[in-house]
Amino acid sequence: MKKRMALRFGLPGLEWITFLLMAAVTAPAQTPVTIDWSSPSPTPVGAPAQIDNKVTLSVVVTSVNDILYQYIVNTSVTTAPTDDLANLLALVAPAKGALPGGGADPCESFKTKFGDLEAAIKSDKSLNPSATGGVFASIALKDSLAAWMKIDPLKTLTDLKNDSPAACFDSQAQSALAEISAIDRRAKGSHRTDAVDCVLQPGQQCTVTVNEYYTAFALPGPGGQPPPQPSTVTTASGKAFIITPASHILVLSGGFLATTLGARTYTASNVPGQTSPVLVVSNNSRIRPAAVALLNYQIPRLDSYPVGLALSAGPVITFGGNGANVSTLGFFAGISGHFWHRLYVTPGFHFGQFADFPPGFVPGAVVPTSIATPTAENRWTSRFGIAITFQTPDFTKLTGGSSTTTTTTSTPANQPKKSTP
Repeated sequence: MKKRMALRFGLPGLEWITFLLMAAVTAPAQTPVTIDWSSPSPTPVGAPAQIDNKVTLSVVVTSVNDILYQYIVNTSVTTAPTDDLANLLALVAPAKGALPGGGADPCESFKTKFGDLEAAIKSDKSLNPSATGGVFASIALKDSLAAWMKIDPLKTLTDLKNDSPAACFDSQAQSALAEISAIDRRAKGSHRTDAVDCVLQPGQQCTVTVNEYYTAFALPGPGGQPPPQPSTVTTASGKAFIITPASHILVLSGGFLATTLGARTYTASNVPGQTSPVLVVSNNSRIRPAAVALLNYQIPRLDSYPVGLALSAGPVITFGGNGANVSTLGFFAGISGHFWHRLYVTPGFHFGQFADFPPGFVPGAVVPTSIATPTAENRWTSRFGIAITFQTPDFTKLTGGSSTTTTTTSTPANQPKKSTP
């Protein structure tokens, strides 16, 4: 019986363990990235400067003024929609007029103080943003917080409820209390958007776009609830943050090449024992130096941080070949072994121009008097070489880029996509 159970359950158990281990290994790492919305020049903080495997950026915008505004990050992910203070003003507007049947209104004091609260909120520019050309001002979180705490509408409305007859606190006042309580919770909250994931492979970049919206003032409809209103962008809306980590997929290195591509020169010279000039070959060294700049591409599954292999190629500038009347510019390609992506040793082939013997001549051949200097036959060829190169301090400096940049995009559409909390 035990044997049958082992045969029945043993292999699937191993398969599940293997599956879980593989999932743990291949699961992308979570990297938190924050954007401080209150900063004059917000930039992504925590974005990796360099990645070599798949990572998931968990982007959060902090210090957002969610007392007044809604936020949409990356256009497809939004924070929980909130009713702005303009809707609150509609809720706290007191009903006018005396009680039916005449006589003193026992709720007169309640209505007056209710109206004073409405006026205080309306008059404070930090709680009631103005609009220019259909675009609302973007008010900093610290300013709206200071104004809210100074007015303290939750305490005022709670005191009115406790000090006034129950009949005065009608459905409209109850709706206002619920709205003020919700805003007060946001005022004392973390002021962060929901995290937005951005999965990056090496060599890719992530663009985070933050849109800020304000919902215009709307009078209460039937049942005391304000009708839905189109939201309008603010002056701070549409900011885009581009996160471009470097990676070891491509590393630039520069150094020296020992090449077997010669740079021979040919002259007609008089030598002892000869009555006529003979062909003399100079610069006939088997190895000569050159400068090389390599683009080193990571070979999948054959690369690690301490040691690995890369496909390398780049331009070559040779030394000491001017007298050969050939191009000093060539090309080198090979397979590199690297140490910590800093030192690259590359055996490969140098493709360049080579000055071969003048047609019809061999070393020591007599040069006719009709030929002043024999002309070499230039041709392109390839020869073996070994390069030793060193990683540059910062590849992005050579291209004029940066690992993290901030840009501002054009103003997005005025109608944000709503989502349920």
